[in-house]
Amino acid sequence: MKPIRSLLILSFSLVLGGCSLTTTTTTTTTTEESVPVEVYTVEDLLAIEATDDVELMADLDLSAEEWVPLFSRDEPYSGVFHGNDHVITGMTITEAHGDVNGLFAAISGTITDLTIRDFSISYATTYVTYAGGLAGMSTATISNVSVDGDISVINTGSSSYVGLLVGESAAQVHSTTTADDFVANMITYSNAVGTILVDTKFFAYVGGLVGKSYNTEFAYNTASSELDVTAQLYRAYVGGLIGHHYGGILIGYEEYVETTDIRIEKNVAISTLAVTSNGTHASIGGLIGYSQYGILSDNFIVTSIDASGLSLYVGSVLGEDWSGNLDTTVGVADFAIQEEDDQTLVVGSVIGFSNDAAQNEGCYYAVTSNVEVTQEDGTVATISDLSNEAFYTTSVSWSNEDFDFETLISYLPE
Repeated sequence: MKPIRSLLILSFSLVLGGCSLTTTTTTTTTTEESVPVEVYTVEDLLAIEATDDVELMADLDLSAEEWVPLFSRDEPYSGVFHGNDHVITGMTITEAHGDVNGLFAAISGTITDLTIRDFSISYATTYVTYAGGLAGMSTATISNVSVDGDISVINTGSSSYVGLLVGESAAQVHSTTTADDFVANMITYSNAVGTILVDTKFFAYVGGLVGKSYNTEFAYNTASSELDVTAQLYRAYVGGLIGHHYGGILIGYEEYVETTDIRIEKNVAISTLAVTSNGTHASIGGLIGYSQYGILSDNFIVTSIDASGLSLYVGSVLGEDWSGNLDTTVGVADFAIQEEDDQTLVVGSVIGFSNDAAQNEGCYYAVTSNVEVTQEDGTVATISDLSNEAFYTTSVSWSNEDFDFETLISYLPE
């Protein structure tokens, strides 16, 4: 079968600006016979090898000194890391450390059942940079990982990829990968709480969970974030869950695979987004700022968006949607937009801008705005409607097995 690498190159040429392909990292697969390394202390953690399977056996406190991220973008952690529901606290990063920052610099294996709490990442740089509480860059599968902390990145020379969980997530693709053996990496049952401040010269890719994603599936995640983002010269992509998303690597290979869907479903994004676009353009959404070939369903969003700039696309769910499919999603938003002369301003009840190939069905919104909502799609719902648990079972056919309706209602504005 024809490799999909050529499609990958074409696909990334369609995504606007600042692309950095992490799929060139090498991965070493651990064997079933490998004996996991048991980690009891910080010293034990520092001693693990990139290919080790790990069992975390105790809570760890990293507050004693500056944390240097484990491994590197050229040698990512590629083992299976079982956190066993233990908590790592006090991680503090104040230096760029090769501009890939988190507990790990980069990961390509599997991370499960881990909590990273009370972390602080704050540094200045002039180079392209990636930051997240778990990792700066990831081609890993992540499940049941919780992060709670703050990130601040001042970048006076380049672009920034920042998310509370990971800065950038991408599926692994190699030169010999074919469509029928491609497997998307996944981020599931994970949670992020915290704040992000990014002031960057070129492109800003910033999300409450992940800054930028390529062909990663997301399900049953929750992000509760406050994001303050400034792009000085070029574009800002900012979302309550993901800043910039691309999910179309298998488009055009339908004869080889049963589905091209790489899904984002059953996620909750609660956010306050403040975006200053001094550059060319900003795409801002309560779920995702910019989405291309996104297959999105059953997501719940509550956001407050304060934005300024000469070119703004803003939506309660998506700022921009290119050739995507959005259904059965609830978006609640309050827009405070600074108007300017000669401004390009597109404000959507659900999606700011979408091309003709995009599809939007079964979505509900409750939006307040200081400017005219120019793109109205979906079905309006009042806060009173959304405060009734029966709305979720009847209107969008959600189940209590997927969502805690009482918790969703608690996120709603009064």
